[in-house]
Amino acid sequence: LGVVYMLLLAYLIFTLTLVLQRKQAAYPLAFGLATLSVPLIPILFLSPAGTPGALIGALLAVGLFVALRRQATRAWFVEP
Repeated sequence: LGVVYMLLLAYLIFTLTLVLQRKQAAYPLAFGLATLSVPLIPILFLSPAGTPGALIGALLAVGLFVALRRQATRAWFVEP
């Protein structure tokens, strides 16, 4: 379990580094990072947060994907 956490942390740091440098390779990695918000929904549903927490998690996940699909976001990654 600790190895999985270390890999996810390395993925997060690598993706954030590329995003801050505005590299084109960061765009698909940012989508991959956003998909990590999807398992949050059932986890929140089964936790004490219940249905309201799951709805907030779903709104967060949908908001991330909508924001990443915008043309302005795609144009921001301009460096080769």
